[in-house]
Amino acid sequence: MTCIDEEQLAQFLDGGLVDDEIRLHLRECQRCEAVLLEAVALATEAADRRERPHAPDTPRYVLHELLGRGAAGLVFRATDQELHRTVAIKLVHAAVDAHSLVHEARALAQLSHPNVVQVYDVVSREDSVFLTMEYVEGGTYRQWVDAAPSLEAQAHALLDVAEGLRAIHQAGLVHRDLKPANVLVGRDGRVRVADFGLSGAQTAAIRGGTPRYMAPEQRDGAAATERSDQYSFGVMLSETLASADVSALQRRLHTVAERALQLRPADRFASMDEVIAALQRALRGSGRDHYVATRALLVLLCVAHAGLLGAMIYFTLKGAEPPPTTGATFGSLSFGSKVFGILVACNGFWCFLFAPLAAILMPLGTIGFWRRRAWARPVLLVYAVLALPFCPTALPAAYLFYALSRSALRAELA
Repeated sequence: MTCIDEEQLAQFLDGGLVDDEIRLHLRECQRCEAVLLEAVALATEAADRRERPHAPDTPRYVLHELLGRGAAGLVFRATDQELHRTVAIKLVHAAVDAHSLVHEARALAQLSHPNVVQVYDVVSREDSVFLTMEYVEGGTYRQWVDAAPSLEAQAHALLDVAEGLRAIHQAGLVHRDLKPANVLVGRDGRVRVADFGLSGAQTAAIRGGTPRYMAPEQRDGAAATERSDQYSFGVMLSETLASADVSALQRRLHTVAERALQLRPADRFASMDEVIAALQRALRGSGRDHYVATRALLVLLCVAHAGLLGAMIYFTLKGAEPPPTTGATFGSLSFGSKVFGILVACNGFWCFLFAPLAAILMPLGTIGFWRRRAWARPVLLVYAVLALPFCPTALPAAYLFYALSRSALRAELA
């Protein structure tokens, strides 16, 4: 179809035009989607000018700069003068159903989860509603992704987002507007879901949801559900994968996103519990690749150390004579020969010191690793520290350090 005109756009925003062809066109045409987003922003700005709530008339809170604006209101950084802490205050549009919002906010105030922005207080007045929330010093998920973290790091961050969504759903609420701008990443690295629980009783101009991240049923005007949030999460995941290089982890995560993005809600995951389980399986698959390679390396190292220790015992018991001297003194050697001789002497000394310890640590760590025991990791790390100065095992020890530091591999060890 051709691009939508102004009259169709106005009817669509007002909820008076629900057409599958137009909805599909908006998903495929970037130009029309951009026009729609601009129209929503203008409508929101107009609502701000008409119905901007007053700042709370209480000496407890002092408002500072504007942090951002959302579909339901404005967010300011503020100071709680009674508790002497920095908070975020959301001043809500009068167009939002105050009763529904207060109900949702009170339910969220009872929710304490590390991946959900904490709601401290909610106050309803005749002309406004404001929420006092945790202030997160950091940035949005979008800003964090712009720093180009690894795909594994982004997958773990999205796993935290899924945990936060599950907590919100368990509180009997629906987010309705999940997107990168509504996910905060603090300076401490903790991911928190914010701007949740947009009331379903809003005017058409500020109806909850961002078109790009809205589920098809939301675009059709149906009430948002937990599976609508799941669709929005799937869009975030697919955006992450679109900019990632093809890898085993990328393919496994694509399978998760594909199911979360099904057009029919019934074809998606049953709940965020299943989404979290699928993400964890995908991340464990990444660890399993390292696990198999590390397990094979440990077996080879066990064989090599057994041979080394056997050779040391054999030559010690045989009592081999020292090699005859050639009459050359240390002082008469070249600088390069001196350095080489010192390295050989040090490695020889280290070999006799290291081999008996390796004979204990290597089999012990290997057995624990095969049985997926958590204590195997520190045992193998101690071995790697001892093996690094010894030339024949320096490279395998360096790989052990790399593999054992991978969070996905740590997840493989119980």
